[in-house]
Amino acid sequence: MENNEHLGKRITSQDEVKKPFIFTNKDKVNPFRNINESPNGETRFAILRTTENGKYVRGGKLWFKLGEVEIFTDINSIIFVDTVNKTFFVQNAEKIIKEIAPEDPEHRQYILLLKCIESGEDVYRWEAITGRIETYNYIVDNVEEMGIYPTESLVLTENVPYKEAFTIADFVRYLKNSELVENDGFEIEDYIY
Repeated sequence: MENNEHLGKRITSQDEVKKPFIFTNKDKVNPFRNINESPNGETRFAILRTTENGKYVRGGKLWFKLGEVEIFTDINSIIFVDTVNKTFFVQNAEKIIKEIAPEDPEHRQYILLLKCIESGEDVYRWEAITGRIETYNYIVDNVEEMGIYPTESLVLTENVPYKEAFTIADFVRYLKNSELVENDGFEIEDYIY
């Protein structure tokens, strides 16, 4: 009978759910956080293909390095990073994308600062366009006709600081590498002098 003392503690019903953690002081901060509720902060953040204008896109894949570990995943995934615990995990979730980047790039304002050649002289112009695809199409339609210098012309948006602004060449490369535009045969490299 001595070996059967544990029999009185058997589970007899699954009706009542047992909570594994009990917090006795309601004023203390809950140490458990759901990353879906707060994905962006100084030590916890999410990486997706549009983060820092495609900085984490490598060869059509989403990439991140934490310490000595590198991860490559599907371009449409999100990499959640926790630098304090030195962990990351991958998830594909539209809800999180909307929370991290709520503004639709097709409604965003793009300002092009253009350096062009006209009658053998450098001419400077600017153009305001709404939408990422419209901006791309404007570049494709006008780079040759206007004599735009792709490496000396800039694309500005409100969510990117001026010092980190893309050149037109970088903008087109980013859209193509991130697979944000269809492969239409346009190569910006053909217009770099």
